[in-house]
Amino acid sequence: MDIKIVNEHFKYYFENETQFLSSERYAYISKSCQKVYSFVYANLLLTICSDFESLLRFYFSKKGNEVLAIDSLISLIKNDQKLSKILNETVIFENCDYGVLTPFKINHNNKTNKDSFYWWGAYNEIKHNKVQKIKSAKQIVILNALAALYALNRYILSIATEETKQMDVFSEDRNLFKLINLKTRTISSNSIFFERVNTID
Repeated sequence: MDIKIVNEHFKYYFENETQFLSSERYAYISKSCQKVYSFVYANLLLTICSDFESLLRFYFSKKGNEVLAIDSLISLIKNDQKLSKILNETVIFENCDYGVLTPFKINHNNKTNKDSFYWWGAYNEIKHNKVQKIKSAKQIVILNALAALYALNRYILSIATEETKQMDVFSEDRNLFKLINLKTRTISSNSIFFERVNTID
């Protein structure tokens, strides 16, 4: 797997994260604002989910003209020995009161017999009828979609660097999201610095 391309995908994630943080000028990132919706959130949701699909297509070597619904993407994840672990991942967004997020919790539709993520359902509503479904673009939805995209980037990087022993963290990472299950193999420069400081007599 090309590590350079993995890093390029993270740049798109990073732009989404930057846009989300800038939205705090209008709505504080807090559970008290979880139902707040906006044009900014609607557009951001479209971008995040597009990037989520794009990264999965890269990982599974799927061409852009191949139609892949969310249930097909989930099926691909389930059947991948390494990436399937992401479905049990929980995430914390630092410095806010949302607590633990479960962006990969699967919602199964008994009528259609298909799986989805709840934030992906909101994405489809916005994509197909942005004006009428603007209320679907809630802060809690955007936060979970962004958490899913972050986790996907981290998991794919971890898988890609497993054999080469390269860094499995992104240099641009602001560490706003904390993954509970995925453990990095990389020691940060900050850890090394503090370790050295602590050993000075």
